Amino acid sequence: MKLTLEKFESEILRTIGANDWDGIKSFVYSKDRSAIASLARLVIDLANSGDETATDIVLTAAEYLVDLVHQIELITGKRDLPVVFGGGISEAGELLIDALSRGIGRKVTISELRMANRAAELAR
Repeated sequence: MKLTLEKFESEILRTIGANDWDGIKSFVYSKDRSAIASLARLVIDLANSGDETATDIVLTAAEYLVDLVHQIELITGKRDLPVVFGGGISEAGELLIDALSRGIGRKVTISELRMANRAAELAR
């Protein structure tokens, strides 16, 4: 599946129920973070089906995460520590995980533990 940018945009607009920039703003400003974050699932699904625009978005996100790991290594002075990602990244699929491992230069572990759920359990 190779969607054009216009088709990618129309899929996002359809999903959020918008037709134009005003509709996008309305969605962003009226929804909570989880509703906005749920769009990541759509982008990941589109990337996994071969959509080039979605793939570019996923790979760009991986670059930012790799940069974050490198910054933490510089700040702490510790390199080659295990890298574990959790949360929604656990559902991102091989495209993102492979890009993270390549960018960081070592195996990345993906935790399927839901951090927020675990924090709530501990708070009880």
